Amino acid sequence: MSDYAQGLIEETGDFRVRVVYDESQSEFPDFVQSAVISMNDRYLSYNDTRGLGALVRREWSERLRDFDVIDRWLKIFHGVRAVSQVDTRDATYLVLLTEDARWYYGTPEDRVQECADGDAETFMQWAEGDIYGYVVEERATWRREGGDEETMETWEEVDSLWDLYGHDYASTEAREALTSWAGDAAAA
Repeated sequence: MSDYAQGLIEETGDFRVRVVYDESQSEFPDFVQSAVISMNDRYLSYNDTRGLGALVRREWSERLRDFDVIDRWLKIFHGVRAVSQVDTRDATYLVLLTEDARWYYGTPEDRVQECADGDAETFMQWAEGDIYGYVVEERATWRREGGDEETMETWEEVDSLWDLYGHDYASTEAREALTSWAGDAAAA
């Protein structure tokens, strides 16, 4: 894949930044606080340390097909603080933030649902392969040794960051990195 096919975002002075599809994506993100429960036995559940997956799947299949009912049931009887539902073409997932996880990660009381919704979005981005990295490059001018005036310009990588979920987020982070590198070079 050529450099330009990989998403040149911006060029400033002697620096440029590209957003690149991450072809070496990591396992399920370890920063996700919530348990992700597959409502279908064909797909894996993630972060299900309390074993809620089998229990939720059984109740879901037997009687609690209504999301609002299962949301209340989980909160009342199982210490779940927030529930977010993710529907894909092949499966339904419930993203559950438990009180234990809220306490462990220090999630503020007033942001538990926002956290579960964010974890659901991150899960979908991971599952769909919507993961990117950025590469900041600096222009390098090469001069032939021996007094010749012949020069060549290339780009050399000076910074990169990977495992960024969502193209918009990756682009924002890439622009911030470019601004930092270009600003540091101007100050020097």
